[in-house]
Amino acid sequence: MFGDFARCLLGSAVARKAVPRQMRQLQGENLAGRRRERSRRAKECAAAKAETGWFPAKAPFGYVNVKDLTEDGAVKERGGKIVLTDWGRRVVHRIFQLRAEGHSLECIAVEMTEMGVGSYKKMKRFSGSGRKQAVQNILTNVFYKGQFQWDGRIYEGMHEPAVSIEQWAKVQPGYGRPVVSQRKRDAALSGWLRCEECGCQISYDPKTKPSGKTYEYYRCANGKRVHSRTKYVLESDILDGFSKALDDIYLTEKMAEQFATAMNQANNKARQSKRGEARKHELARSSWRSSKTSYTTT
Repeated sequence: MFGDFARCLLGSAVARKAVPRQMRQLQGENLAGRRRERSRRAKECAAAKAETGWFPAKAPFGYVNVKDLTEDGAVKERGGKIVLTDWGRRVVHRIFQLRAEGHSLECIAVEMTEMGVGSYKKMKRFSGSGRKQAVQNILTNVFYKGQFQWDGRIYEGMHEPAVSIEQWAKVQPGYGRPVVSQRKRDAALSGWLRCEECGCQISYDPKTKPSGKTYEYYRCANGKRVHSRTKYVLESDILDGFSKALDDIYLTEKMAEQFATAMNQANNKARQSKRGEARKHELARSSWRSSKTSYTTT
């Protein structure tokens, strides 16, 4: 009798635990269903907004989302527009202008860090490791010519374009092939120098005066934002510093012979390496021809 009573108590305890578990399961299913319904409604609302010509997401670089106001001046919970900022117009227009002139993505990113417009949070994308990709994303985004892409479709936007369709199309063929610079001469020291203070690369930045005379300047890229001001140095001054340093170098006859011997050995080693590669390639071709001939004969 005592055993039956114990089993009855145990069964009722298990039943009490099972009921909350089932309720939690039902609540979880209802919650998942409500989430799916909210997601479906959000997609429908976004698609409907895209049909009206407004981008239904966060505004891209250079633009801001602005909420609509009621007649009383209160902010509406729904609805809004995307507005082009003054600094965004300047930056985006300059990016397209530099690319059309034949400048590389790296040079464009460097100049963006020195424009001094926009907040640091907005402009820091041009100084990090993804600075080239940031410039390329702007150049290839159809939003800046008055359109936008949503759910695999291209819509005509109601927002203000940052550049014209002609300006946007002018820079698109540049991808997939090297950029041809329109500068009159190549920089003699480009890629060879680094800043002593911050370690950034020294960039070639010529300046043409109204008189038509061009001055060959170099400056620090300042990618780490160490310098508060940009200092320009003439190429002639840099070369004069090199010449003074070279004048202090003196090679004895023995040192010159050792240097010439080392250069000859390096040259001979390179030639032998090329001959070995050519020999391996010829043997591979001969083996392929012989195997092809035997296959044809059989």
